[in-house]
Order: sequence, then C-alpha cells, then structure tokens
Amino acid sequence: LEVKEFDIPQIDFSETREINNLNIASSSETLPSELEVKEFDIPQIDFSETNDFLTGISFIENVGQINNSEVEYLAKANNYNLLFAQDGIIFSSTQNIQGETTSDVVTLNFENANSNPNINPLNKLPGVANFFQGNNSNNWHTDLPTYAAIEYENLYPGIDLIYSSIDGNLKRDFIVAPGVDTSQIILNYSGVEEINILADGTLSIDTELGELSEAPPIAYQEIDGQQIEVEVAYELLENNQVGFDIGEYNRNYELVIDPTLEYSTLIGGNGFDRGNGIAVDVAGNVYITGDTTSVDFPTINAIQSDFNGGGVVFNNDAFVTKLDQDGTVLWSTYFGGSNDEFGTDIAVDIAGGVYVTGNTNSLDFLTVNAFQTTYGGGSFNGDAFVTKLSSLGNSVQYSTYLGGRDEDISRGIAVDNNGNAFVTGSTGGFSPFPASPVPGFADFPTTENAFQTTTTNNVNRDAFVTKLSINGRTLAYSTLLGGFDLDSGIDIDVDNNGNAYITGSTRSFDFPLQNPLQNFYGGDSDIFVTKLNPEGSDLLFSTFYGRSDGDAGSGIAIDLAENIYVSGTTGTRILEGDIAISPVGDFPAFSGFQNFFGGGSSDAIVMKINRDNSLGYASFLGGNSSEFANDIAIDNLGNAYVTGSTASVNFPIINEFQEGVGLGLPDDVFVSKVSSSGMFLDFSATIGGVGNESGNGIAIDPAQNTYVVGFSDSIDFPVIDALNSFGLESNAFVAKIVSDILPPDTFQNFIQYVSEQRINPIEIYFDEEFYLENNPDVVQQVQNGLFINGFDHFINKGQFQGRNPSLLFDETTYLVENPGVSQAVANNVFKSGFEHFINVGFFEGRDERTTEFDERFYLTSNLIVALAVENGIFNSGFEHFIIFGEAEGRSGNNL
Repeated sequence: LEVKEFDIPQIDFSETREINNLNIASSSETLPSELEVKEFDIPQIDFSETNDFLTGISFIENVGQINNSEVEYLAKANNYNLLFAQDGIIFSSTQNIQGETTSDVVTLNFENANSNPNINPLNKLPGVANFFQGNNSNNWHTDLPTYAAIEYENLYPGIDLIYSSIDGNLKRDFIVAPGVDTSQIILNYSGVEEINILADGTLSIDTELGELSEAPPIAYQEIDGQQIEVEVAYELLENNQVGFDIGEYNRNYELVIDPTLEYSTLIGGNGFDRGNGIAVDVAGNVYITGDTTSVDFPTINAIQSDFNGGGVVFNNDAFVTKLDQDGTVLWSTYFGGSNDEFGTDIAVDIAGGVYVTGNTNSLDFLTVNAFQTTYGGGSFNGDAFVTKLSSLGNSVQYSTYLGGRDEDISRGIAVDNNGNAFVTGSTGGFSPFPASPVPGFADFPTTENAFQTTTTNNVNRDAFVTKLSINGRTLAYSTLLGGFDLDSGIDIDVDNNGNAYITGSTRSFDFPLQNPLQNFYGGDSDIFVTKLNPEGSDLLFSTFYGRSDGDAGSGIAIDLAENIYVSGTTGTRILEGDIAISPVGDFPAFSGFQNFFGGGSSDAIVMKINRDNSLGYASFLGGNSSEFANDIAIDNLGNAYVTGSTASVNFPIINEFQEGVGLGLPDDVFVSKVSSSGMFLDFSATIGGVGNESGNGIAIDPAQNTYVVGFSDSIDFPVIDALNSFGLESNAFVAKIVSDILPPDTFQNFIQYVSEQRINPIEIYFDEEFYLENNPDVVQQVQNGLFINGFDHFINKGQFQGRNPSLLFDETTYLVENPGVSQAVANNVFKSGFEHFINVGFFEGRDERTTEFDERFYLTSNLIVALAVENGIFNSGFEHFIIFGEAEGRSGNNL
C-alpha cells in the first residue's frame, strides 16, 4: 500500500451500538505482503461511536470519501484515526499545539501474510455516517452504513483477524484454527521511535506525539463450554517487529489471542471548553453550543468530526451538542474553519430544527444555501455566522456569514413559529478599550426600509438586529440599532406575532426610544430594552433602564401575554482612561425580592416589563461580592429563571441542592427562580467546586425542569451520570434541575398552597385593572408620572385611604368583621386592614373561603382556567373561583 495524500472530509454518525456477537469464518491462502508508506498528509478525523458517548468504535466502508481506493474501511479510536487496507493499517493523529499542527503516523503490516485478504464487515449498526467535504455537495457522501467490527478473513493460513472495540478502545482478536502454527503472526510497525515491553506486559510504542500502548495480551480456548486461559506475552523481534510467545495449549481446539489497544498522547483532549447557549425542545431534548480548544472534544454522529481551529489568538472551534431528556448524547459536532469560531447562542424550532449563531474568523467557514458566502473581515472577532442544522444533526440546512469589513459580533438568536431566525449583536470598529476605539467601515448588511440603515458614528459599535428568511438565503430585514456611542445587542426573543425583543447595553445618550419607561440616559452604560415590529421598520417600544453605574442587559424572554423579562448586571463604572471605580448601587429597583445593592463590584438584576410598557418589577440579586447574570428563561406561569456567576459568601440561598458552595472566591454558578410577582425567590442555589464556574445559558422545558449550560475549571465539579471526566483546563457542563410539579394526593387548602409556594398574598388580592377602573383619579396621577402604576399608588397611598385592591378584598367589611384588627389600625399598629390581612389575617384563615379551596385541584380540573392564569387574566385559580367559578357550579376542592 502506497499512501501519498489523503483528503479526509468531515464525518457524522447518527447512532451506533456496541458489538454483541462475532461470527468467524476462515479459508486458506497465503501470499506475502508488505505495507509501505512513502508520503502522507492525513488531517485529523474523528469518528464518534456510540449512543453511550464514546464507548465503542464504528467502522465505515470507504466509498470514495477517502481518495485512495486501497483503503477499504476507516474508524477512530480516541485520538487516532484508523485506515484499514488489505495489507496494512495506518494509525494517524494530528495535534494543534499553540497554533502549530503536528502529525504522527504509525503503520502496521503483518509480515508474510496474505496480501489481499477479504475484509468483511460484521454486525451492522443502526446508525449511518455522513461525510461533508467542502461546499460542493457532489463531494459529500451520506447515509453510509456503520459496523461494529471488521474481519480480515484468512490473514494467515488458518488465522483470521477481527477488529472491534471495548470501552472506546480498539480490540484485536486473532482467531487461530485448531492445529495452526501461531508463530506465523508477526506484527511489523513503521514510523515509531522505540518499542518496549513494560514490566506488566504492556507493549509500549513511542511515537512523535506520545505513547501508543497495547495492553498485555490474553489468550484463551473454549473447551466443553468453559473458557480456558492460555499463557501469552508479547515477544520483541528485530526491526520493530513483534510476535507472541504462547504457552502450552490444546491444539485440537481454536485459540483466541485477544490484546486490547489503548491510546494516549502527551497533549490532547484537555483544552478550554465553554458552553454558552442552550435550548430545549418540546420533547425535552437539550441543545447546547459553545467553543473549545480541545482537539479531542467528544464528538458523536458529527457533521464535522475534526478540530479545525487554528487561530493565532484563541485557537477555537465552535461545537454543537444534542442530548436526550436523560442526558445521553445523541450527536455532538465541531463546527468551524481553519481559524477561530465561537458558538454563542442556540435556538430550536417546533420541528426540531437547530439554529446556531456565533463568530468566525475563518475564510473557509462552511457555507450552504448562504445569504453571504464570503468572509467580510474584522480585526478581532471577524464575522457573525448563522447556521441551521437538522434535528438529527446529519445535515446543514443553511450556513452563512453575516458581516462587513468591521467586527461583527453575534450574541443572541431566536426563531419564530415559521422558522425565521432572528439574531442580534454589535458591529463597528475594533474597541479593545472604550478610550481607544479604532474606526470602522460601517458596511454591515442592512435592508431597505429597515428602521436604521446607517450608523451615527463609525468609531463606536452599533447593535444590529437581523431576520433571516426560512431558507437562509435572503434577509427578511436587517437593521442597526444605536446612537452616537457604544451599543451592543446581547440577547433576543420573538413573540407569536413576529415582534422581536432585544436587550443589551448602551452608552449612547441618543439611543432611539419609543414609549420609554425611562427617557434619559442614566450614565456609564444603561440597559436597553427594544421591541421591533415584524417588518423591522419601526420601534414599538424602546427604553433605557439604569442609573449612574454600569448597567447591561444579558438575557431576554417573552411570555404568552407578551410581558418582557430581562436579566442583567449592575455595578462597576468605567471612567475616561479606562479607570474602574466602585459602584454606587443606585439601580432603580421596584417591587422586587431584593431592593438594595448587595455590595462588592456588581450585582445581578432581574426585571419584568408588562405588555402595556409599565414596570412589573425590578430587583437586585446578589451578595457582598460580585455577581453577573448571563441569561434568563420563563415558564408558562410567569416565573423567571436566571443563571450567572457569584463570588459572594452570602448570595441568597433558598432550597439549595448542593451543600458547601457559595463560600466566596472563586466564582460559582447560581440558578435562581423568581416568582411571577417578582417579590420572592422560589429557589436560589449555587453549583460549583474549588475552581471557577459560570452559568452562561438557561432553558426551561414544558415540565418546568431547568437546564443550565456553562463552564467549570473545578476538578470536583459535582457530576451525576457524567458523560466524561474533568479535563486539564476547563470543561463545558450541562445541568438539569428537576421540578416537582405533581399535584398532591390529598387536599391542600389555599393557605397551605400559598405558604408552600412562598407566594405573597398581595399577588392574589391585588388586581391592577380593577384598581385603575375603580379609581380614575389614580389613572390621572399615573399618567402625570406621580406613580409608576396602580400598584405603586395602592401600596404607598391607596390602602391607607380605604381603597379596595380587588374584588377579593373589601377594607370596610374586613374591619367590621374583625374589630380587634380595627382597633389595631386605630392605634397605628397596622396602617390598614389590608396590611394586617396580607401579613397576618390571610394565614389565620380570616378569609374563610381559603380554608376550603384547593388551588392545584381547581387548576388541574379546569384547564381553561389554568390557561387564563398562565396568561395573566387571573392572578390565581382562587380569584377565578370567587368571581366566577362558584356561581358556575365549579368545585373548589375534591372533598
């Protein structure tokens, strides 16, 4: 076999299984052969093997994806690529070390063996393999069958050779027919530096990149249903040849010589891996994206199995991974060209299509059905990219660059019900520090009639919002969004009407506004929240939010009622000259669970903006050190879930699920659930080890289970049913937090339900719409800016004036029926009957209706009511029951 140049494209496996049984055949023919390797250029490939995450090896027939007809099968074992020809086997490995690619090739032929034995596939697997070479589909090979083993039939007279796998390692079995001479078997290695037999019997083969080791061989015979062991050891011969020294055995029975190959290298498989974005489909499958410097990042059923990253700065590839609801990896792939790529966010449509965005610096980034087929440029982050993969991960539906000659940074992606992808980020000159920007070309692609087609200042960046067509070939719209200074889009969501919602940070005093909550720039940087119409031509809502500290939005989510939920960070200010000073802590909190700055350099924040553009709540989330919120998600009940990082010893902890974390530096992941009112934390916990962690993305499935993705560099990061162990640098992680939402088997009255759920009764008994309809003077005061909304008026003034908060509570009646409370109000022990009721009276059962009403039973028995509660039409099932349900004959309990 003469190997000159191999061009090995990318490979994808859909699903495989481990071998169970091998059927062995043999024949007789002997021809001499020798494997000769003169020239080679074998790039790294990666073949991923099993549904149990790298526990087996798949063998794929060469049908032209390798441009050498003598190679009949190919496979991958750990860091080595395996090519099987009739007269030999090639083991190749490629490492990328600090931007330099180094290759290692070892060849093995069988001295004096049959030069053209039949190579037969054994045990066809249910999965298939797909090869994608370049952008020309004529060079692609798809749906190739995969096998659990291959057999070299009659390699020596009376001796067959089986290659299979065990525990992710290549397994080699010589099957020796009765009476056949085993001394025929001679292994001839080329391309090695030295071969030794270690004290434990291991065959150690030194190569340029590390050690190729073969475990001590095992030999046995099956006699009368029993496996009889036979003594065997490696034997070093001349000129890098190896044989087997076999003890006494019964030559009337078949002999099996069974060594297992184990591969390890000095460097590999332990780079920096970071999970950045996460999505969950309706079936509970989880999709994550991020970036990796690891050449052995675990891939399975991959569109791109080889690491291509070669950037001079980061040396990264993006990755995309899909897991099922039990955490089993279904497919996992690199995605990138020969320079740097970063996967920043991911979304999934209702059909399971997977949408990924990020950044690329590669001229050869894969483009398919692309709006933009060529690299635009950029000094540091390059171009944005947008890619759609099939649900099975076996095809690229479209993949496109998105950018001009400036730095174009994509941070967030969302998809509507029609399959249109929406992305946001920033574009403009390179600005490593705010005080030293580099002017840009201002040529990011925008569309006619977009809201903003030109930048106001090409020295600083603008946010951008782009909607791609379903096929990815055209832009439905693309607009800039910004003012004179630095503006960055960080996250995006879309509602059922096609309106896009964007959040991020702005330093522009003239950032475009529409119906704002806050019409002035607070200082340093502010959060912005913007709503674009479906055509991308007009703003429906746009506001600043922040004060004198550095405020930035990081995540955004929209509920079915089109309320807006935002996560972010408030803290350290950056002055001219890039000087950092301590924060003031004046973020405008309102009606939240934490109304004060926790301390340190920054706090996370979470806020809700109602559909009518009024403020629902705004809260700090943090302790005495630094917190950063990175993403937010919501469930169908309006509860918000936030993740990020914390270094505080007193970060708010409620219902923790890992003890002994939250002890200060370094950072831990935090995951917090905020009640629908914003007034309480339903749970709040930290996850971490001795190193640094960060939660970068969060998603919720229909069962209210929480999924978090991020990175950890802790050797003791808590793992359950782990896919793999900690590497040398940092690992991406995925965590699933299970929600118990099953209704109780026994009756639970409304007081017990509210107490268990840690709901403030004011959430149940105050109705904004009722209050404004019955108090027109309050409407006028809100319109004049004296109060933020009706709730603000009631809490600070209305309740003390005897005004009723809703149909569920009457101040006068409560005081008449509870004279002791009336006396306490008269003595200023309580300021109103309502204040007594929500703090004491409710829990004492003074509203007798609560003692016989079961909220869970009512909602599960009346799904239309549950939907109305989810959509904010009613605050609770209890409210519906009191106003309508009882009169309609609906039962409030199962007694």
